[in-house]
Amino acid sequence: MIESPTEVWEKRLQNIFKRKEKPQTQLFLDVVSIILFMNKNSKELGDLFSILKLEDFIKVINLFENRTIEFPSKKEIQEAIELSLFYYYKNIRGVESYNELRELNIVEQKDFSSRSIGKRLTKIDKELKQKIFEILKEIENG
Repeated sequence: MIESPTEVWEKRLQNIFKRKEKPQTQLFLDVVSIILFMNKNSKELGDLFSILKLEDFIKVINLFENRTIEFPSKKEIQEAIELSLFYYYKNIRGVESYNELRELNIVEQKDFSSRSIGKRLTKIDKELKQKIFEILKEIENG
């Protein structure tokens, strides 16, 4: 259930279910999911709980406890991954030409715009350099 319990309640839960059959453990997890779903302020937690292992779910809760988070859309994730691939090939792997980038088929040919990609890559490069500068400044002042 929890591979490496650290909290007392996690250890108790582990002890309760370590000798139980899988169906009993799953039944318990189903009850937890229902209780999470009943919480009107966090119905989405039930969905998140259903796709994560309990230990990972607890890590997520510990990380974001008492905060509201908003997830990007699938389209936003897709665009971020595509842009990351363009950045990787252009700035890390050293692909010089936009024709070479086009041939990598990262996006549909009809959606490929060297001007748009160039602008976005320049913006990302500038922001990354700024972030690196801030980190170095912190280290220097630290």
